[in-house]
Amino acid sequence: MRDKIKFILLNLLYAVIIAIPFIIINFKVFSKSGQPNLLQALSSILLILIWFAYSFVMGRKKKYSYIAVILIFWGIGLVLFLLGNYIESLILLTLPAIFLVIGPLYSIKYFFENPDNFTLSITCILIALIASLLAFLLGRILAKSK
Repeated sequence: MRDKIKFILLNLLYAVIIAIPFIIINFKVFSKSGQPNLLQALSSILLILIWFAYSFVMGRKKKYSYIAVILIFWGIGLVLFLLGNYIESLILLTLPAIFLVIGPLYSIKYFFENPDNFTLSITCILIALIASLLAFLLGRILAKSK
């Protein structure tokens, strides 16, 4: 049990560290709800691809605890975003999660026609969550076929 918790915490730390450069790339446009450029959009796609690749590897290695990492990182980000959106007094609590989870993916906005920020934020989180879970499942399926 202790090893699983350590694994989850370590991978959550990796997720935060990996997100930092993408937060920096997208910070200005995200903080002003601006229109991203192509480079920023590609950086958001790259982050999703990194999550996809790492999730695939974890699936191939049968690291089932990694599913918790995906659900905690993206799921808690989604829940905190929704709480902050609907309960104004919680906004300070939710800001770190918003910057950590939505900020690096914000530039996906480049590929959509004028989405409102709420819809864009939910879309970003769901794309990353679903891509990560599908990659894990794909890795798991391909590991079984060996």
